[in-house]
Amino acid sequence: MRKCKEEFKEFERQDVKYREDFKHVNQKIKKLEDKVEKGEESTVLIPKLEDNIPKLQKLLLDEDKVLEEITESSKVETEKYRSELAKVRAELEPWEKDLIEHNGKLEVACTEAKLLNDKFNFLQIFAAKYDVAISTACHGLDYIVVETTNAAQACVELLRRENLGVATFMILEKQVDLLPKLKKNVSTPEGVPRFFDLVKVQDERIKLAFFAALRNTVVAKDLD
Repeated sequence: MRKCKEEFKEFERQDVKYREDFKHVNQKIKKLEDKVEKGEESTVLIPKLEDNIPKLQKLLLDEDKVLEEITESSKVETEKYRSELAKVRAELEPWEKDLIEHNGKLEVACTEAKLLNDKFNFLQIFAAKYDVAISTACHGLDYIVVETTNAAQACVELLRRENLGVATFMILEKQVDLLPKLKKNVSTPEGVPRFFDLVKVQDERIKLAFFAALRNTVVAKDLD
């Protein structure tokens, strides 16, 4: 009897083990069936994908063609804008030259205004005491002082264009040979002053113009 019980228990253990093994086998079978099913689905899908390959390739070629057309169109537009820009620059070039020329004339005019202002200041200083003497002896004080020949030509053109009459110009660059004489110390009779010694200007360049006009002319109270 005891032996039968032990055999029965052993049988139960074997039965549990077999049941567990059977369960695991069924699970493996289920997984394999799932894989087979997916494989079958993939097998069905592959022909469809293969059928789509030519369509996708054509679509890619079409997109490449569109991209190429856009690139070419962009090149044409860019060249068009460059051509228009060159045209505008060509149209602006004469205006730029005129602007540079007018700016140069304006600079000359400003320079002349400053130089004339120094001249007028000088005349005002001597107007009260030496008006008659300096006007009689130094006609060059009526000249308009300019620095260069080009400046003188520009002023002449301005006078002619605006019908402002005529004027005589003293060109500083033509007077540079007088610089050594200007700097030379000169002794005068009884120490009377030269008109040039009385010149006071803010711009030292103007002194050369006054020396060219006044030279060593002296001023005295009387003939004695």
